[in-house]
This record gives sequence, C-alpha cells and structure tokens, in this order.
Amino acid sequence: MIFLALFLPLQAAVSFTVLPYIQIDYAHYFRLAQCQAKCTEKYGIPAKRERHDGSVEQYFDVQSEDCKICEQGCHQHRRSHKKTNRPARSALHDGTKFWLESSADSAPEPVSNLKVIVRPNGTAIVSWSPSAETDSILTYQVVYQAITSRTGCHTEPNSVYLKAVSD
Repeated sequence: MIFLALFLPLQAAVSFTVLPYIQIDYAHYFRLAQCQAKCTEKYGIPAKRERHDGSVEQYFDVQSEDCKICEQGCHQHRRSHKKTNRPARSALHDGTKFWLESSADSAPEPVSNLKVIVRPNGTAIVSWSPSAETDSILTYQVVYQAITSRTGCHTEPNSVYLKAVSD
C-alpha cells in the first residue's frame, strides 16, 4: 500500500501536456491572397524606393486607408465593420466583393508538348512538359469512357476528365 502511494505522485510528476493538431486551410489562404491582390491593384498607390546599390524599385504602397479597409473586407472581420459615414460603394464593399469573386482553385499551369495515349483497356497515359512562356497555356480536354465495372446489379461507366483552362 505504501508503494502504491509513492508510485502515484511519481506518475503525476512525469506527465506532459498534449497540444491539439492544427490543420492549415491552404484554400482559404489562396483565396485571401487573390482578394488582397485585387485590393492592392485597385487601392495601392504606385511608389518608388531607391536601394543601397542605386537602383530603383517600383512597388504598390498598401498603407493607404482605403487599401486597409478593402483588406478588412477580404478578412470578413465583422467586428471591425463599425457604422461610419461611408459611401455605399466603399473600399470595404469592394473587399467583400473581391472575396466572393476569389476562388480556391489554382491558376492553370503553362504546358507544352501534351501527349495522351489511350490504351484499349480504357486507361490513359498523360504527359506534358512545363512551358517557360506564360502566354502559351495549352487548352485541352480529354474525355473517354473506360470499361464498365459491374457492382452487383448495377453497371457503372467510368469516365476520366482532364482539364486545363486557358485565358
């Protein structure tokens, strides 16, 4: 009994805290970056700064009040939307609109030398090379129906869609 009384405090002394696992939502941050880029394009002020080597760098100054308000619309922060005398078409409204227009999809990849080989069994080999020219985004869509698969009484056709969208 005395051994048990000494053992329990020893276990409490070597305990540790387990932190919860946090998963990062990359799609949210991708949409946020798109929204902030639109705010910078609309409300950023073109500026120049001189580097130590004498060269000049051009950039958008995003410290203006309108740009900050537009980014608040991107963040969807309801607590910062206090009632103020703003016009109906304000930077906050634009930021909210830019957020709704943003997408979690990534931009199309510039490709060249696309090659698709469809085998008789319905499988395909798709290969391409990345292109260095951003203007030469290849548009393609390959649709084919593979061998139907039987699951009990149901017959399901299997299709594969490969898409790349161009501007």
